[in-house]
Amino acid sequence: MTKRDIALPQKSAKRSGKLTLKKAWKKFFRDPPKNKVLRILTYVSMGLAVVALVLACIPTMNIFGLWLAVLVVAVGLFGFFKKDGKLSNKLLIVSSAILVLAIASVTVQNLYEQSLIDRQLYLQSGDATEEILRGDLVVKFGEWSDEGLKITLRNNHAETKGYNVLVEATDKSDAVITNEMVSVGGIVSGREITLTIFRRLTEAQKVAMAEAKFEVKSVSQY
Repeated sequence: MTKRDIALPQKSAKRSGKLTLKKAWKKFFRDPPKNKVLRILTYVSMGLAVVALVLACIPTMNIFGLWLAVLVVAVGLFGFFKKDGKLSNKLLIVSSAILVLAIASVTVQNLYEQSLIDRQLYLQSGDATEEILRGDLVVKFGEWSDEGLKITLRNNHAETKGYNVLVEATDKSDAVITNEMVSVGGIVSGREITLTIFRRLTEAQKVAMAEAKFEVKSVSQY
């Protein structure tokens, strides 16, 4: 037996070319619906799916992307049950993925907005007094006189903020002499404002105020 009589294994032919974007695009749009109306509807829905994808990625516009994705899914379902071509099935898969993305985007945005609302309500409640005094607001008391007590409020927050500050005066035995709510709106960041409080007191209160201790009892920010 000679070498010519031995059948040598043939090398498999190399695949012609790599999968390019153009080929993938043509492959994706292969086998469109034969029904003319359904075919046009499918192509239009593909365009709307792209718009829905873009809107779903924009926080303020994602709700429109969500409803647009719902519409495209409905068209995809219609084409799927018609069983006319494979392009409708691909549209259903793509639109379903966009719908999930849009739902996630809207959910995240709603959670974020709700957290901002909860945060603002917390700052307005008076429960965040220590936090506000630690970082956003500096309160300084002046010397007491018969004309009242000078109080200076400095806004250290990065934005313009308003404050409600409850100031309490107590005597040596920690008994409350009086208190007053100071309300100031719109203090520019880095600026301060000075006010006079405890102006209207009885003579007995004025005598007690000479040795009083002044304390911020609560602060709300808005």
